Amino acid sequence: LNRHLHSLLGISASKLLIDARMQRARQLLSRQAENGDSIVDIARKCGYYDPHYFQRVFKQKHGVTPSEWTKNDTV
Repeated sequence: LNRHLHSLLGISASKLLIDARMQRARQLLSRQAENGDSIVDIARKCGYYDPHYFQRVFKQKHGVTPSEWTKNDTV
């Protein structure tokens, strides 16, 4: 499966999963004020049960932490 995905999309299955989870995280973070979800709640909704790992992956992908993303998104 991994070789097939890589030949079709040029990325691995794990990278595709991380990208999908981070896209969902951005959507949830942009609506965080409306829903009242915490960062931990959003991490769990995206499939991350270790909030520290979620923050590390998010920062690697976007260059800011989820809380910084939320602050910049509301301004």
